[in-house]
Amino acid sequence: MVNNQGETSARGQTTGNQTNVTGAVPSQWTFRNIDSDRDLELTDHEFTRVSGDIYSRWDANRDARLDQDEFYTGLYTVFDTSRDRRITQNEFTRGWRNWGIGGQQVSYGTFDANGDGILDQNEFRTGFDRFDYYDRWDTNRDGVLAQNEFNTSMYDVWDANSDNVLAENEFNDLAGRRWF
Repeated sequence: MVNNQGETSARGQTTGNQTNVTGAVPSQWTFRNIDSDRDLELTDHEFTRVSGDIYSRWDANRDARLDQDEFYTGLYTVFDTSRDRRITQNEFTRGWRNWGIGGQQVSYGTFDANGDGILDQNEFRTGFDRFDYYDRWDTNRDGVLAQNEFNTSMYDVWDANSDNVLAENEFNDLAGRRWF
């Protein structure tokens, strides 16, 4: 399981030849319209509308399974908040803190293998592989993420205080950052 936070963008928009796979929460999805029972808390079931949409956008080959390449491409795009296909130290630090691994200390240089001050996708993935990050999400250890595994882990990312309840402030904090 993963515990912490994240951000937002726009639904599957195409820019140039690339599709935006950031996992954006569509603007019409407010806490109030996702909270179907109106109890001011999102259950994992209610949150599935959000995480399922992110999952389908990250699933580039549309096979209803996220392999490591698809997962790390989606995650890389989320960390790259400037959308310039380069992850700076500031972007990395914020992402590291918000994606459920903030409790572990790591230096940016550990990931930046060539020391150029920018993480490319290969450095990013290699660094995360050292922490078995994908395996934390792949709970049944079959080498791919089914949507239920992704939904559970994504819910944990958004549940910043790890109390198994997604409160309105947690949801709005991440949705308002436009990071996902």
